[in-house]
Amino acid sequence: MNAISPEQMQAMQQDAFSYKASDYINVIKSMVKKEDLPAGHGTIFDQLTSWDYQYKANAEMPVLFDLLYKKLVENTWDEIQVLKQNNDVNYPEAWRLLELIQSEPENKFFDNKTTGNKENAKDIVIKSVKESIDAFIKRKNEGESNKWGEYKPLHIYHLTRLPAFSEMDIAADGCPDAINATGFSFGPSWRMVISLEDKVMGHAVYPGGQSGNPASKYYKNMIDAWRKGEYYSLNLYAKPEDLSKNKTQSVILNPKK
Repeated sequence: MNAISPEQMQAMQQDAFSYKASDYINVIKSMVKKEDLPAGHGTIFDQLTSWDYQYKANAEMPVLFDLLYKKLVENTWDEIQVLKQNNDVNYPEAWRLLELIQSEPENKFFDNKTTGNKENAKDIVIKSVKESIDAFIKRKNEGESNKWGEYKPLHIYHLTRLPAFSEMDIAADGCPDAINATGFSFGPSWRMVISLEDKVMGHAVYPGGQSGNPASKYYKNMIDAWRKGEYYSLNLYAKPEDLSKNKTQSVILNPKK
């Protein structure tokens, strides 16, 4: 990017594109054909493979990919899953699983020892696609939301973790793999764009408010703007008296001598 405008920087900070989803789905759609899937799965699979990989709060395909990735992990690393019952063992990282699918499709970890067949990467991918679409359909049939922001809502916790002081169940764009890196209880805590013109201009927002008092209307008044990707103009003052002219509140401290 050249001659980047403040608006372009703001748009980049809201980017909810996931390279993880893009990399996985581009490999999966080269391995799975519609005839490999049960009747009724083809349309949903087409939606997944034509998805733009944007984790938008109202989008459903991020939910399907999340279900699919979990199934891939469970079906490939079943041996590790057994170990996890009694030991603190981590699964290999997402990039390693994708690398095995692409470069070592006959790796022994793809074989399920409980069956009479010898499975490979394609078998595991097809099995995982079927199971994840089944789970996706089941959620919808049981009245559960398949919108990303409701499936994986964001919680902004107070330091005490008390829900009354926190902002819970926010339907927000983004995921841990995107620039807009939101997760279960974390996200960009300070978005700021500074334009270095003759007069410096600043725009910023954070998921909270300018008052630490839960009873104040300014306690979490910026959360909705933060969720929507909106920014506030920053007040930049060169002199203390300039700040004093534009103040909205003041605190006077009278310490005992």
